[in-house]
Amino acid sequence: MWLATPWGAVVWLTTVVSMAIVELMFPSIYGGSLIVVGVELLFLALYLALAWLAAQERPP
Repeated sequence: MWLATPWGAVVWLTTVVSMAIVELMFPSIYGGSLIVVGVELLFLALYLALAWLAAQERPP
């Protein structure tokens, strides 16, 4: 629900990117799973694709 607010997308994007970076930078603590990083990058790509499609819609 908070993703609909203007600041919600920024919080979500920051969280996804930071989770991927932390997973890669600290593999001894967080496991360094490339599957987790791949899923996070997939979610990021999906979000950006949906945002791009929404920006392309033109009101009637």
